[in-house]
Amino acid sequence: LLFTFNLLPLPGFDGGSVITYFMNKQQANKVSEVMTHPGYNIISFIIAWNIFPYIFWPIFGFVFKFVFI
Repeated sequence: LLFTFNLLPLPGFDGGSVITYFMNKQQANKVSEVMTHPGYNIISFIIAWNIFPYIFWPIFGFVFKFVFI
């Protein structure tokens, strides 16, 4: 279930590179360059930390019901 945290489309997480597939090459290169700066990774981690419960608990509830019921 922790894959939900890693797949958030924010820089620093694996999901951060997904958004570049929907951009043209020039924009994707700029976004990739920005994602290498540590400051953006820290900001992304803080954002993810705040929104993670809203994403994780519904998925956890679904999996829990699917597995144990």
